[in-house]
Amino acid sequence: MKKAGWALFAAALALAILAAATTPSWPEAETPQEGGPAAAARDASGPHPTICIGATVWSAGRLGHSVLFRARRDGEALSLGVFVHWTTERPWGANWLTYAVVPALLMDAVYTHLLFGLPGLLRAIYGPGDVEGVRIDFRRNGRDGWIPIAAMADDRSHRSAPLGPEDFVADDGRLVFLTDVWSHQLSAKGGRAFAREHGDRLTCYAAGAVRPLDDGTARAFRLGSPDDPRRAPPAWRERARP
Repeated sequence: MKKAGWALFAAALALAILAAATTPSWPEAETPQEGGPAAAARDASGPHPTICIGATVWSAGRLGHSVLFRARRDGEALSLGVFVHWTTERPWGANWLTYAVVPALLMDAVYTHLLFGLPGLLRAIYGPGDVEGVRIDFRRNGRDGWIPIAAMADDRSHRSAPLGPEDFVADDGRLVFLTDVWSHQLSAKGGRAFAREHGDRLTCYAAGAVRPLDDGTARAFRLGSPDDPRRAPPAWRERARP
């Protein structure tokens, strides 16, 4: 390897070690006693859904102890942008990268995890962990409160994928979002049926585990803003006006 190549490798290794030592923590779930501004923001948002995350195929990473949201109301319509965190993202699983072996090895050795262990280019470019998003649209329904009518998530190619109530509203009212890809996008359909048949494979968040997004977390995980969405774009995206 030429001197320039060794210098580049050494710089990447130093950055990876520094990143590994400075990984921020995704917010924990609140306890009922905490209350305060976070609970007040949640109570003022409108609907208080239980949000469940499931996977139809294996993927790397552990889910965070909370999901975060931002609420936007326009008269009788309301949208929740939901941010879901995994500790890591790696290209292994039921996909062609893994079946071909070499593509997954190359990606995991440089892009997702330098030398298979340290943070790779993915961390340097986008930030720590993996954060995916979904937008949930609600309609006001008199005394029955807010009814979920549609949702939007990214597919594996980072294109917007619409979801109907049958895809994400379970029989008991929980909102179920599925991933079927190693990169965790939440656009897989069939959430209602999955909840019926594989409820034990869902990770569900309710009450203090569904927390409003705070500025500190947005900065630490480089999530961006409505004007500059850097991660989990569906959670930032505004609902199209009729």
